[in-house]
Amino acid sequence: MRAICSASSDYVLGTLLQRHQHQLNFLHVSAALCRLAHLGSDAQQQQQQQQQQQTASSPLGDPPDPELGQGATSSSSSFTFLLSLSHAMVHQLRPRELSSILWAVAKLGAYPGKAWLEDFVHAAHQQMPAFNARDIGITIWAMARFQFHPGHAWMSAFLHQAQAQLHHLDAQALTNLLWGLASLDYHPPDPWLDQWKQAAGRQLRHLTPQAHANAVWALARMQRAPGPTWEAKLHHLLLADAPAFSGKDLSMLLFALGSSSCCSTSEHSSSSSSSSGSIGVGQAALAAAASAASHQLGSLSCSDTACMLWGLAQLGHLPGPSILQRVFAHTQPRLQSADPKILAILAFTLERLQALRQRQQQRQQQGQQRQRGSRQQQGPLAQPARDWEGPSPWMPVSTGMSGGSGSRPDSPSSANHQVSGQQHADSMPPGSGPPYLKCLAPTSWLASFLAATYVRLLAADPYSCAMMGHSLAQLGVCPSPK
Repeated sequence: MRAICSASSDYVLGTLLQRHQHQLNFLHVSAALCRLAHLGSDAQQQQQQQQQQQTASSPLGDPPDPELGQGATSSSSSFTFLLSLSHAMVHQLRPRELSSILWAVAKLGAYPGKAWLEDFVHAAHQQMPAFNARDIGITIWAMARFQFHPGHAWMSAFLHQAQAQLHHLDAQALTNLLWGLASLDYHPPDPWLDQWKQAAGRQLRHLTPQAHANAVWALARMQRAPGPTWEAKLHHLLLADAPAFSGKDLSMLLFALGSSSCCSTSEHSSSSSSSSGSIGVGQAALAAAASAASHQLGSLSCSDTACMLWGLAQLGHLPGPSILQRVFAHTQPRLQSADPKILAILAFTLERLQALRQRQQQRQQQGQQRQRGSRQQQGPLAQPARDWEGPSPWMPVSTGMSGGSGSRPDSPSSANHQVSGQQHADSMPPGSGPPYLKCLAPTSWLASFLAATYVRLLAADPYSCAMMGHSLAQLGVCPSPK
């Protein structure tokens, strides 16, 4: 057993198994599979470090798992042998070995087959009353990684046993438990979720940044908000050390907080327009998260970036100029291959961010008008302030491609008469307000976005088409026919 647990490579482990294959029992099989999983995890970590050094983008997909580990050893002869042997011994396995083997196979990123899974699920169901806190956390995590729903009878027994063990689960096990249920689209009853939140509340200080992101994402998927205590913890955590979160964790966290705000609209209907910010997390914490994520864009796909922006827009936060510049520069070359749903999300997000910008401008104008009024009351020497001093450097005036919210799109004949933003500003009489800033995104980004839309529109579902059309219309973007 000791030699199995200390094997330094897949080859060494395979040699041991071949030499003692007739003496192996279920304890050896469980230990060998777990060792393979750890060896695969080490190889995966080395590969991820190399990818980060090369600033390679992560693939389009679901939010990150609590533990990533798709090792190269999942296709080895040792793994195939152990998988077959574990299947033959499934009815001899105790709860610890059952859960350990499920964890190891899932961590290796391998799909063992329907028959193997059904037999292991059946064996786990029979021994469910003996499952402890450790067995519960890693078993549901494995089911989620396999995307294998074990059935309502199994889930009912599992939830009953998990409820009895909630207060014995550590922070990681609690996160894995809820993440697994959410990934299988299984929503526990509200009383069960309330007890889970109470147990998680006592473990908040032990949660890693990734665990926070996964747990809040799982709650949002179940249409539940994290609650004031958790939001206050996130507020302090993001302000203190937002860069401790990975780019993917920040993307998922912001997306989940935005989704949670949709579930709490009636309770926090005025939060997006108030200075205090969003659903308890706060504008300062959101600014720190957005800044940290913008410096990790190399690890984010177009999907991740779109979800991050969508979350910020839902929470009523307009990122700063430099952040938006980096986001537009990062996503522009990736638009052509983006999924139609992601293009629709980007259009919707741009509309929301543009509306936030317009509200900011309106508040600034109202403040300037109040200042002018107070200066006029002071006497004739008071000089009225100029309403607008030219276009913002990060909000270029587009050239006939788009218009602002509610405006009539520019006609083709007017495109030849466009002037620069500063010329437009100088031609306006003082006090008449800013020229119509047509879109938050640069013209070149909009051109790439519309070109991608033309290519990908045929593959879009009706809902994405409707969302994209509505958002473009609200932005005043007039796609030219092709």
